[in-house]
Formats: sequence, structure tokens, C-alpha cells
Amino acid sequence: MATPNIVPRAVGEGGLGTAAKGWGEGFITNATATSTTQGGKLVLAANDSLAAMGDDHRLGVIEFKGEEDASDTLSIGARIQAVARGAWGASDNDADLEFYTTDGTTESKVLTLDADKAASFTGDVTVANNITITGATNGIIHTNSGTVTQGTSITNGVTLNTTSGVIQMYAAAIAGDANIEFTVTNSTVQADSVILLTMQDENTVNNTQLVCATHTIASGSFKITVANTDEDASSATASKIHFLIINNS
Repeated sequence: MATPNIVPRAVGEGGLGTAAKGWGEGFITNATATSTTQGGKLVLAANDSLAAMGDDHRLGVIEFKGEEDASDTLSIGARIQAVARGAWGASDNDADLEFYTTDGTTESKVLTLDADKAASFTGDVTVANNITITGATNGIIHTNSGTVTQGTSITNGVTLNTTSGVIQMYAAAIAGDANIEFTVTNSTVQADSVILLTMQDENTVNNTQLVCATHTIASGSFKITVANTDEDASSATASKIHFLIINNS
């Protein structure tokens, strides 16, 4: 004789255990032949029999709690929840999976796995091994970027406190076989930062080429040298330098 199902008298009634008297362990075992569609199954469903899920409505949540005193006071340490993104219908069941942790007594969302297959972290990400990108349709997207324009001289310093950006140089020619330098003040730079530079040479004089390099990297700043590799003067056209800062910690 098969074990009968345990069901409440009506939808939404009943529960399993309480905060004071909960089950020690729980096992859900699927004895059906293993396959890509079988395995133990736990369903958390939201169903009020009134309307479809709305935007930001929660489908279900798993909470992790522990007692904070000797009086059985349970406090939440972390939770995982599924949230509808947009109004649901027969052809739209978009949902995000959100992960929360607690610092002190404040819960904060630290990771979202969204319906577009994107992972969004709200804090730093530490990777113990390699990061492999297999389908970079849009390349590597860096959002903490900025732009700055030099003032009245090609040697004027600039200030830009982002980890990547574009420096619009002052429109002045550099003599042949000569170089200039200027300082970039940037609060994100550390003494051991790796700084990548790309020269967007807008020079219009034939056979001349501008190149750039960085030096004197210090906490809060670095210098850029721009050199004209040809014997003739470059054109007085504003070129651009793109930079990316990579920090060790």
C-alpha cells in the first residue's frame, strides 16, 4: 500500500513545525529512474487564485536563521529569493534570483542572477582561479568610466577619478622626435597599479605617429609621456588617450 499524501484541509492552511519545535532534518527522495528531468524536488509557489504575478512580486524564499540569545530568538543570516520581473502572462515568466546576506542586523542584496542570464554583484568579487569568457558578444563592458579634457596646454595635468576613461588632449603640435608629459591625478591609482594606455592618434600629418607610455605611478596619480616618433612636427589636432587601471587589491 502506497504512503498517502499529507495535505491540508484547504489551500494555504497548515504548516510543518514552528520556530520553537522544528524538524531536525528533511529528505526528499525521488525513486524514479534518474534522468535529466528527475531528482528530488522542492516547489515554492505563489498562487492566490486571483491574478497573475506582478512586477517585483516574490515567488518564494529560503531563509537561513539562527538564535541570537538563549530565549529562542531567531534572526536571519541569509536568504535566497525568486522575484518576478514584470507582469506575468502565458508568454512571459521572467524572474530574477536574489541572494542576501546580513552584516550586523542589516540584510543586503549581494548577488542577482537575472532573467537575461546576467550576474550582478553589489560588492567586490574575489576569484580563486581563472575567469573564462566564452561568449563575449559585446566584449568586456566596463561602466566606471569617464572623460576629461586638457586645459590650455598639452602639458597641463588632468584629474579623473575613475578606473577607466578617455583623456582629450589639448590641440597642440609635438615637434619631431620630441615628447611631452603631463600628470593624471586619479584617486583610484595605487603605487602598484597596472595602467594600460591606448593612443587614439588624430594626427593628420603624413608619416608621423604619436605613441604614449606611463611612468611615475604613485598613490593617487601617474604620468603620461606622449612622443612623436617622426622627424617632422605633428598636427595641432586634439588626440585622445584611453586608459584602464587594474589594481592588486
